[in-house]
Amino acid sequence: MIQSGHLTEDAEFELVDIKNMLCGRFDLIDFSQAKSDITPFIRDKHVLDIWSADFFKQITESLSERE
Repeated sequence: MIQSGHLTEDAEFELVDIKNMLCGRFDLIDFSQAKSDITPFIRDKHVLDIWSADFFKQITESLSERE
């Protein structure tokens, strides 16, 4: 996120902030286009059937901080 310019190195944020940013981004992704982009590199294209904003949001919600 720092490399892309979305955050500065001195930015302070919590895990919940990152989760919110990711979930907002997932709403903007054209998953049909993303699937088309990577299909040539995937043997079993059916593994992409689950790709959706909701799928990636569920994964994001399960993230936790390491101590």
